[in-house]
Amino acid sequence: MIRYPSLQAGAVMGTTCPSSGVPTETHELLKLAVSRMEFMGLPPHMGRI
Repeated sequence: MIRYPSLQAGAVMGTTCPSSGVPTETHELLKLAVSRMEFMGLPPHMGRI
């Protein structure tokens, strides 16, 4: 069984998203996910490449 280390507050966690962006109808879901990550001490860094 693989045991991954626990995430600590301030840890950097990478996520991916489609290059087409986030559809308008899911913006509220994205905002909720971001606020939950911030609450857990894992501030997301979003931007464009």
